[in-house]
Amino acid sequence: MDSYGIVSLSGGQGKTTTAFFLGLHLAGLGRKVLWVDTDPQHNLTLYSGIQLEEHRTLQQVYRGQVRITDCIYATSWSNLFIIPANNDLAVINEYLSSTGNGGKMLARRLKGIRDYFDICIIDAPPSRSQIVVSVVGASQKIIIPFEVTVKGTNCLIETIQFLENLADVEVWNGEVLGVLPFRDRWYGYHQLRDAKENMEAVESYLNQKIHLFPAILESAQYRTAIRQGQTLSNLGHPQLDLPFVHILEFIGVRAYAPA
Repeated sequence: MDSYGIVSLSGGQGKTTTAFFLGLHLAGLGRKVLWVDTDPQHNLTLYSGIQLEEHRTLQQVYRGQVRITDCIYATSWSNLFIIPANNDLAVINEYLSSTGNGGKMLARRLKGIRDYFDICIIDAPPSRSQIVVSVVGASQKIIIPFEVTVKGTNCLIETIQFLENLADVEVWNGEVLGVLPFRDRWYGYHQLRDAKENMEAVESYLNQKIHLFPAILESAQYRTAIRQGQTLSNLGHPQLDLPFVHILEFIGVRAYAPA
């Protein structure tokens, strides 16, 4: 099982959007995909449409109170499953801090099911928390979404530095797959000035050392697609699927190029 963490230290950067559409595309291509929702806001769980039974969630998995297989739910999409979260997950930070090796806890819990899935996509919360450290520790590769704003650019830099620090203390030995611009703003065929300046700043900072994926454009169609549980291509907007198709091709999953 290949594990991909979707990580950014601030909210509104496109983490859940990225996790959602990557999961749909991969499952649609026949990969058996597991979503892991580690965000106490649990938006990915809400998007999945599942109804929790007896409140078996990721919190119980972290604590080892239940078998991880009892917390894996099938979604309405073929090949796509989820370990859900709810608001109670926030209290797990204290537990992880007390274990002495919380950064590896999620990796240990997922180890028992690595032969059941092809790909695991982990949606991280927007914070410098023990949960995020554990997400990084469980991820072979990480995608960093960032909003194309000054705040988003600063968050991207902080997130990269955060990952470098975790690598230095040997919590993480993976790699950054790439960074994914979110809500890139255009007016017709012209990129808005502030978006262009922020993209130029990001390109200068990355200096071609980290891959820069095509941007998720600012469009209400993404929200529509999430509500309907469809890819953008299925809704007649294949050009908006370009960032996700590019990621799939980048990781070696066969995909088509949008028209």
